[in-house]
Amino acid sequence: MTGKNQEDIEIKVEPAASAAADRAEAAAEGAENLIRDVTEKASRRFEEIRSEAAHYAEKAGDAARDAAETGKGKAADALHKVAEVVRSLAGKAEGEQAETAATYVRRAADSMDRLSDVLKDKSLEELGSDVRQFVRDKPALAIGVAAVLGFALARALKSGADDGREA
Repeated sequence: MTGKNQEDIEIKVEPAASAAADRAEAAAEGAENLIRDVTEKASRRFEEIRSEAAHYAEKAGDAARDAAETGKGKAADALHKVAEVVRSLAGKAEGEQAETAATYVRRAADSMDRLSDVLKDKSLEELGSDVRQFVRDKPALAIGVAAVLGFALARALKSGADDGREA
């Protein structure tokens, strides 16, 4: 290739190369702007979603607390009624041995009434704190109570399931 031909090619290619470089630079700048815009929009949307999730979590927590408070009240009322029934049965005891047993049964009924009052008077947070302290102070007794409650719950559920099959 002669020097003249090479110069002609360079003269013709140089503006095209320069234009291509300008377009590439403009495309890169446009891509950077697009990435920045998408990132900003995604970030704003993420914050909106996070805020909505926090709002719904708060509503769910409030609903759970309300349900727990209602359940706590119902449990306290039920426990008080059980104490009344137990006390009534103790009043029907006859004989010396039965009277001794009735004394223990009355004490148990009194304990149920006190527990019922505690359930009514304390908040869920206070009850949770009391339970945690009880477990720390008396872990063996706490395990025993949990086992008895678990057994009672299993019996109650089994009884409910048996009633459903008979119908």
